[in-house]
Amino acid sequence: MRRIKKAISLSLTIVILLSCFTFNSFTVKATGWLDYAQDMVLGTAYTDAVTTADYAELGHGLYWSVYKFDMPANGNLRIYVESAVNNYFNYPLQTWNPGYYIINADTPDTVTWYDKNASIYNEKYSSSRGVYYGSTEIALSKGTYFFCLKDSLRTDQYQFTLSFVEPSVNVSSITLNKSALQLVIGESYNLTAKVIPTNATDSTIKWSSSKKSVATVKNGVITAVSSGKATITATSSDGVVKATCNVTVAKPFVKVSSLTLSSKSVTLEVGESKSITPAVSPDDATNPTITWSSSDKSVAEFKNGKVVAKKAGTAVITAQSSNKSIKKTCKVTVTKKVTNAQINKVKSSKVVISSVTGGKKKFSLKIQKEIPNASGYEILYKKGSSWKSVKTTTKTTAVTNLAKGKYQVKIRAYINKKNKTYFGKWSDVKQVAVK
Repeated sequence: MRRIKKAISLSLTIVILLSCFTFNSFTVKATGWLDYAQDMVLGTAYTDAVTTADYAELGHGLYWSVYKFDMPANGNLRIYVESAVNNYFNYPLQTWNPGYYIINADTPDTVTWYDKNASIYNEKYSSSRGVYYGSTEIALSKGTYFFCLKDSLRTDQYQFTLSFVEPSVNVSSITLNKSALQLVIGESYNLTAKVIPTNATDSTIKWSSSKKSVATVKNGVITAVSSGKATITATSSDGVVKATCNVTVAKPFVKVSSLTLSSKSVTLEVGESKSITPAVSPDDATNPTITWSSSDKSVAEFKNGKVVAKKAGTAVITAQSSNKSIKKTCKVTVTKKVTNAQINKVKSSKVVISSVTGGKKKFSLKIQKEIPNASGYEILYKKGSSWKSVKTTTKTTAVTNLAKGKYQVKIRAYINKKNKTYFGKWSDVKQVAVK
């Protein structure tokens, strides 16, 4: 660093005083004293002390080091400062404190910039090195400038580096390849972000999740953790620009593998109902919904978890899994409504045989009259010692495929109530010959 004499001759003093360097409302009288500036190279560290300053301002006890540098293009100037004491981070508006000034060579009487607030350096202290240090950046146009360092003390050591920094290009927008996404637990998806402009100084994306228990994100890769909803946010490095993707996480789809019904067949009277419970496996099937249908809704239908009997007859109730791959059925028999009085009436009744006529390998039996409310009739016949049974629902019945011989025949009425049969009294036994 070029040294300027600290002691100033009387003639030089007069010249300097006439030059009248003052700082007032961002204006300096720089004529003459900037000639003491020494050339510097951006990016190079300079170390000196005020005792070797380039210029002494008499009357105020201020010492100046002046450097001249060129900004190669429009951009930022980074100022890095370190010193054994923190005097160089104080307010320069107080004339007895140190400070930094930048003056444009084209307008030497006007201060382009000064460090009006020490906090701009983000001052820190290194105990291992025993120095205070900090830095700041300012925007400057291409051109020639003077960097001026002022201090009122004679013993302070300082070091500084001026560096050219390309101007920052901020991110203006972020676009994600998905604005909404559906995943199942355990799945992953690589969300990509398009940053505009492409020449942004820092195109780094910060990723975050509104609910990490549902979905996490790392470098754009989303991982589904549990069922629910979360918002994935991509944020520019300066925190200004954001883009989001709404993520819905569901459980993995599990097919129904088996279906069983609590009843395979039921017998009901008209007006009655019976619950039928389906059992679906596995228990964690994604869609365990069962669809019900009836082969004849006029006889029976499935409603609100029950089979409802509507009229006498038969119907098949079908249960079907949601994917229609599994079906199970329940046969429904609907009978007329039977009262205890009707049962007792049939039980006490006795059928009267009006005729039994034998024929070739058969006989025909005719009853005198039907028994009211009877469900049907049971005929017993035998040629030897064992009775054989046949049922009928009509007044006249033919029993066929018989061997030749003499048979004994009798008949009785019966009535069904659900799954139970009640019988009336036997008729008198009749004899018939089969040819």
